[in-house]
Amino acid sequence: MNSPKDAAIKLVIMTIFITLIGVGAFFLARRVGIIGSEPEDSYSVVFVIGARQNSRTINFADNPDLDTRINRVVNAYGYAAIVVADGMPSNQTAFFDFADLRPSRVSRIVDSGAVNQTLARAQHQLRVELQAARAESPEADILHAIYLAARILSSRPEHEDREIIVMGTGLSTAGWLNFADDNEWLYSDATAVVDMLHRIGNLPDLEGITVTWFQMFDVAEPQENLPGPQRTNLEGVWRMIALDSGAAGFNMSLAPPGDDIYHSQFYPYGLPHVSTVPIRPVVTSIDIHPTQATVEKGSSFTFSGRASGIFGDDSSAPADLDWDIPGEAHPGTIIANGVLYVAHDDPRESITVTATSTIDPTIYATATITLSAMPVAPGIPEYVVVNPTEITLETETPHNTIIINVQVGGAGNPSQAFVLELFGNTDPNTRVYQDGRIVIAAGETALVITLRASSAVDPHIFVEIPIKIHRPPDVVEVRFVGNSAEFANRADAVNAVSEWVAFIEAQDSGIYLFGCTADTGFGGDGISLSQSRANAVRDLFVNEFNIDPSKVIARGLGHNNPWNRPNGISGTASWREDIAASNRRVVIMSADDEIAQQIYNGTWR
Repeated sequence: MNSPKDAAIKLVIMTIFITLIGVGAFFLARRVGIIGSEPEDSYSVVFVIGARQNSRTINFADNPDLDTRINRVVNAYGYAAIVVADGMPSNQTAFFDFADLRPSRVSRIVDSGAVNQTLARAQHQLRVELQAARAESPEADILHAIYLAARILSSRPEHEDREIIVMGTGLSTAGWLNFADDNEWLYSDATAVVDMLHRIGNLPDLEGITVTWFQMFDVAEPQENLPGPQRTNLEGVWRMIALDSGAAGFNMSLAPPGDDIYHSQFYPYGLPHVSTVPIRPVVTSIDIHPTQATVEKGSSFTFSGRASGIFGDDSSAPADLDWDIPGEAHPGTIIANGVLYVAHDDPRESITVTATSTIDPTIYATATITLSAMPVAPGIPEYVVVNPTEITLETETPHNTIIINVQVGGAGNPSQAFVLELFGNTDPNTRVYQDGRIVIAAGETALVITLRASSAVDPHIFVEIPIKIHRPPDVVEVRFVGNSAEFANRADAVNAVSEWVAFIEAQDSGIYLFGCTADTGFGGDGISLSQSRANAVRDLFVNEFNIDPSKVIARGLGHNNPWNRPNGISGTASWREDIAASNRRVVIMSADDEIAQQIYNGTWR
């Protein structure tokens, strides 16, 4: 039988044993992470993203940097948000407070597997939400989206690790930083862009926030790829914006984009058409050959020039150089398209020739030319000849071009140097080059432009020829009342006719007037009535605007014409007066139009 003393000793030993087991279990649980203090990591993140047709998909499979951040914010029971970099970013924002998932200490002890499953589901759901983030408009206001992200993080505790992760091309196309509106920012110092944002007070407050950028430059069609210098500038702009706004750091992730582009496979409701940023060629240097030469006065000399740089799809860009002779000019010494013409009486002993890039006028090269005396007396220019003597150009395609030949004639052997000028053009992109190229811009509205070719030795010796721009007005119609040749509105008919008068006079061209009728129900096939309508419009041209009758060809087509809409027979239930009214008309077309010629000859079917 145990004594009271023995019982007391056993109780003490048992208490110590139980205590030791509890302490050991506690530290073991702490070591394996089952229980313990709150997670030491404290992290909040805002993802700025906007899927578009010109974006590459997010790479979740091979992007450990992104994967780490998604796992981190969930495991730390932190706070996350998604801001869509749309034209109106404030309209698309999602919030995730993972603190709601924080288990009790007891739960972490007794059911750690369930806790880990909950975290894994949350991580998966965040990835799904990021993949589903979809732009609603073509524009992307990335700067405002970053501003909203910073405001969201400003409500988080200051001791917390806060980060903005931007996923996108970096080509903002809306708001104060709009590269589509002013792509000059891609070609200038990033400091100028940030200074502008400083002045207008549009830098976000990023104090203490880290900015990390994924997939900058990773564009897809229709957006052109950025050349190397523009990539450097774009990264510089965003880096300077972040750091000047107080960011704790700016990081660029080198993880590759996804293998696909965004399309309806990922987004059942489709994606908006995008606003693209135009990319212009970049010239880095000009090579001119030779850089030194001796040229005899009264003769010519040809240089070669080449631009080096990044030209993308614009393969013609390297060929465009502006040639010039800086300093005091001599009227007979000129350079055009690399061909130098030296006047016989130029008193200078040397000149400098420059070849400047038309893309970037700060990039140029020079050549030094020594002028030697002309051994024989020059000829005297007396006339200028231009071939062809008649020029007609279209404006249906941009930059329609023709090349002319110019010769200067006269006694002896006159200098062939000449000067070409244009007068009467309305579009500054309509130009004449001194090598004889004439380019008509697509936006040119003049019907006749004058080309002057003059001797560079004597500008009083010149010839002028007209350049006719063949641009017929749109096909117009004149409407008529009922079964008659009476205009539905005479004033409208006069206005329609007047659109064609200038074309006829400028082009010395002709037109077709095609008369139409509603149906076969009146007057057989309606030929007589439709001819009367065509004649009525012809009389407007002749009597109101004094147009030569031989230039106006009127023909009645009845109901057998390309524009006829069948409307039934008069007096039947199927008759449609609105359709009949639309068929009572005369259609005006250019006599040079092949379709009009087919209609006139009855071969259009």
